[in-house]
Amino acid sequence: MPTLTPEGVAMRQARLGELELELRELSQRLKSAREGGSSADDVEWDDVRDRQASVTAEISRIEQELRVCQIVDPSKMATDRVAVGMAVRLKDLNNPDAPPSVYAMVGDREGDPMRKRLSPQSPLGAALLGAVVGQEVGINTPRGPRRYRVLAIAPAPVG
Repeated sequence: MPTLTPEGVAMRQARLGELELELRELSQRLKSAREGGSSADDVEWDDVRDRQASVTAEISRIEQELRVCQIVDPSKMATDRVAVGMAVRLKDLNNPDAPPSVYAMVGDREGDPMRKRLSPQSPLGAALLGAVVGQEVGINTPRGPRRYRVLAIAPAPVG
């Protein structure tokens, strides 16, 4: 069962709205093409039908994910251990002069390291799950081993 934060649910609902609009536009293009005398053998017709199938499949996937997902509520969670929905302040022990960084632990498919959003599937996210304040965690990267110390854990802000 996938885990999502409330923000992850909102992102998927927004994506569903975009896809449903696109699906209506594609259906209208097919209808207009038929009324205009285009044949099902046209390349453009095939492209629109292929995109329509792709959009329909993505809508089904997102709807299924939303039906079965577990939504975490960070405000109701204990902050003694790192978990999905928590914000974690880390000290990079390999770079002692760098200021601490704050990362949000997010759901299974919400990770975005460039935005400091770690999923449990990422190397650092996996190492942090269950960690407590003061604990050191390590990961191996292409640039070599990295060590971090957990400085603080709090509910992650939404947005």
